[in-house]
Amino acid sequence: MDLAALLVALKDNLLRLGARRLAILGAVGLFVFSAVGIGSYFLSKSRLAPIYVGLTANDSSRMAAALESFGVPFEVSADGSQVSVSPDNTYRARALLAERGLPTHGAAGYELFDKLGPLGLTSFMQEVTRVRALEGEIARTIQSMRNVRSARVHIAIGESAGFRRNAQPSTASVVVRFDGTQSQYPVQAIRQLVAAAVPALALENVRVMSADGTVLAAGGDEANGGSSRMVDLERTISRQLQNNISLTLAPHLGRENFETSVAVRLNLDKKQTSENVFDPESKVERSVRVVKETGSALNAANKSSTSVEQNIPGAGDAGPGGPQSQKSNQRRDEVTNYEISSKATTTTSEGYRLENVTVAVVINRKKLVQPDGKPLTDQAMNEKIAEMEKLIAAASGVDQKRGDRVTVSALDFASDPAGSEAQGSGFLATLGNHTGTLIVAVAIVIVTLLIVWFGLRPLARSLAGPRADMPGLPQLGNEAAGEAREQLFTPAVAPMLSDSNEPQFGAAPQFGNASDALGDLAPSPAERLDRLVGLDRDRALAVLRRWISEERTQ
Repeated sequence: MDLAALLVALKDNLLRLGARRLAILGAVGLFVFSAVGIGSYFLSKSRLAPIYVGLTANDSSRMAAALESFGVPFEVSADGSQVSVSPDNTYRARALLAERGLPTHGAAGYELFDKLGPLGLTSFMQEVTRVRALEGEIARTIQSMRNVRSARVHIAIGESAGFRRNAQPSTASVVVRFDGTQSQYPVQAIRQLVAAAVPALALENVRVMSADGTVLAAGGDEANGGSSRMVDLERTISRQLQNNISLTLAPHLGRENFETSVAVRLNLDKKQTSENVFDPESKVERSVRVVKETGSALNAANKSSTSVEQNIPGAGDAGPGGPQSQKSNQRRDEVTNYEISSKATTTTSEGYRLENVTVAVVINRKKLVQPDGKPLTDQAMNEKIAEMEKLIAAASGVDQKRGDRVTVSALDFASDPAGSEAQGSGFLATLGNHTGTLIVAVAIVIVTLLIVWFGLRPLARSLAGPRADMPGLPQLGNEAAGEAREQLFTPAVAPMLSDSNEPQFGAAPQFGNASDALGDLAPSPAERLDRLVGLDRDRALAVLRRWISEERTQ
C-alpha cells in the first residue's frame, strides 16, 4: 500500500470519528505536547547565572547580605567563591553591588578616603590611611594577573629623622595565593610592580612569598636571585623544547601516544674578555737617530836608559827618539723607531650558555604498527625509533659535540588509576550539581506517563467503541446478517473462515443464503470472528458501528 492510500485511509478513519471525538482528541494531544514542550523549556533553561566568581568568603557573605536587602534572589556556591542570580537580574545585581562597593576582593583602595572627613583627622591617621590605600590598590593589581587567586601586600614606609645618620629604607612583603595549574609564577613581575608603586622602595627590599609559606623571592641575596633566574630560564627553555617536540610528533603519533621530558643545564657565569691585537705589516717610521764617531791617536816611545841625568829637571833629550804608533777608529750608530697599529677588544657576556640538553621520549608501542594494522618486527621497530630520534634531535637542537643526549623508548602505556578516579569523582560531582535538574526531568516524565495511561488510553478505548464480546449487543436479523455477509465475507477473507486450521489459498467457497453461511459459522464463531477482526480491523469496526446505529434507529 502506497503513501497516498494510507493518507486516504487515515482521512476516512478521522472523518468517521465525528466532530466531538476529533475535538477531544485534538485537545488531549495539544495538552500533552504543550506539557512536554513547557517542561523541556524550563528543564533546559538556566535558572541562575553567575555574576562573580573567585570571591573570598568575606566578599560572598557581604554580597549575599546586600542582595537579600535589595530583594534579589541569589545563590551562593558551597565554597563561597561564586554568586549567581537569575538571568533577568544580572545587570541589576551588578549595579546594586557596585553601588555598595562590592566585591572588594578583601582589600580596600583609595576609597578609604571617601569615608574620612577633614575634621579630627591627624597626620598620623592620614599616613596610615594612605599606606592602607596603597596596599589595597597594589593587591588589586596583583590579583588581576593571570592565575593569581588572592594577594596581600604589607608596606613599611621608611622613617627619616634629623638625628639619624642613615635613613631607614622602605620595605614591602607580598603574600600571593596562586592557582594549582600555574607552572611558572610571575614573581619578578610582582617585585617590579611593588618597587615601582611605592616611592623610594628598592627592588631588593621586596620579598614575595606563597600562601604555603615558601619564599619565592628574597631581597638582598644576589646568589639567590641568580639561582632563581637560572631555574626560571631552565624551566622556560625546557617547556619550549617540549612544545617543539610535541609539534613534531603529534601529527604522526597523536598527542596522547607519547610523553616528553627535557632537562636543560645552563651556565649563567659572567664572562669578560680583553684582547690586544698587533699588526706588524702596518708599520710607520716614527723617529730615526744616526750617531757617527771618528778618532785618531799617535804614540812615540823613548829608548834612552834611565839615569841620573834623565831625572834632572830641565835637561833636554840627549839621544834620538824611540818608535812611534798611530791609531784611528770610526763608529756609526743608527736607531729607527716604528709605530705599529694595535686593536684592543673587551667582551662582556651576561647571558646564558647551554651546557647540555637531555631529552627523553616514551612512545606508545601499540601506536607503532604497520599500515595494515599488524605489529612491527624488531628490526622495523628499531628503524622507527631511530627515525624518531633524528626528528627529536632536529626539533630540540641537540648537539652531540656539546654532550646532548636523546633517548627514545617504545613501551606499552598503562591506564592511570588516579586519572580514572579523578574522572569518576568529576562525574559524581557533576551529577550532584545537576540533581535538581534530574529530579525535574523525572517528574516531567512521570506526569507524561500518567497523562498517557489515565487519559489517552481510556479515551482511545471509548473512541474504539464496545468490543465484540461485550454483552448487550443487538440481535441481528436475516437482513443484517446478509448485509454483514456481503461486507465481511469478501474473497480476501474467505479462506480464513474455513473449518481447516491450515491456510488455504484457493478460490473462495460459494455460500448460499444467510442461514447457510451462519450455519457454517456455528461450530466456532468466536475463533472465526477473531480471525476476521485481526485481518481487517477497520472494516469490522465500521460494520459494528453501522449495526449499532441501525439498532438505535429501530
